[in-house]
Amino acid sequence: MLFVRFLEDVPEEDLYRTWAAERTIMLSMTSKKVNEAIDGKNLPMVVRVKRSDIFRPEENIQFIFDRLDYMSSRYHISELKLNNNNIKAQWIDKLLGVLDKNTGLTSLDLSYNNFKFEGAESLVKVLSQNTTLAHLQIGYNDIKNEGIEIIAKEFYHCTALTHLELSWNLIGSAGAVSLGRELVHCPNLAYLDLKNNHIGSIGTESIAGALIHCPNLAYLDLSGNYIGSDSVESLFRMLIQCSVLTHLNIGNNEFGSNGINRIIEALLHCKQLTHLNISSNYIENVYVNSLVKVLSQYDALVFLDLSGNLIKNNGYLILTEMLSQNTSLIHLKLIK
Repeated sequence: MLFVRFLEDVPEEDLYRTWAAERTIMLSMTSKKVNEAIDGKNLPMVVRVKRSDIFRPEENIQFIFDRLDYMSSRYHISELKLNNNNIKAQWIDKLLGVLDKNTGLTSLDLSYNNFKFEGAESLVKVLSQNTTLAHLQIGYNDIKNEGIEIIAKEFYHCTALTHLELSWNLIGSAGAVSLGRELVHCPNLAYLDLKNNHIGSIGTESIAGALIHCPNLAYLDLSGNYIGSDSVESLFRMLIQCSVLTHLNIGNNEFGSNGINRIIEALLHCKQLTHLNISSNYIENVYVNSLVKVLSQYDALVFLDLSGNLIKNNGYLILTEMLSQNTSLIHLKLIK
């Protein structure tokens, strides 16, 4: 595996020394020694462009894409990480040229670029020509429901998708319905991050209905989505099917008393959990005994967040007494 980072001015000797020691290229304009070292080896490349490496001016982004175009004509790029680099729609369009020559891309990270709907339109073209993509990260881009609708329609090309990160895009309930409809094309999905998207109860029903058909789901973040109690039954049906789920974050969803009772019942079936966040969901003392029953069966629980609920002193005493017997627990948060 060959790792590549971009810098603008690095002495050739330093470039070669880095390649020899770490198999990492700090790519400047060109480097004869590095090119000689890797030419003809057909190594899969992991290209990472960090915000610390460039400072967002247009000429620097042009530099990045010039180098990507050069590399894609000579080497196989397997992973491309362009997060937090102010890459807008016109630059995503330029990825088409790179991917025309690299049809085996397995990971693409465009998160934290705030490319909005216009960028989503460009990303559609990228996704339409790639069938090997396993990891797609496009969180923090404000694409909203219109953006996720056109992106999700391309998921039938992405049958290899295992990791999908869509947090903080404000896709709303309409966007979540569109996403849920298309996730049927991604049966291998193991990781889904949808936090803070305001998907509501209708959107949750659609997502939960799709995830029932994802038997490998191990990581799910639905926190901060105003789910409420109306869609809890769909969540219940989904959670009892998730036999390999290890990370679950459903904090800050205002399930209400009836809803949280059903959630706790579902958690009885998630015996592989190592990380659980059910903070800020109006859990009261009356549910503590049920929680204790659930938590006592988690032999590998490492992280637990119950903060921001309505549990009072006596409830905390019961919880802490039970949790003190858990030898795997490392991080415990009971109070905000």
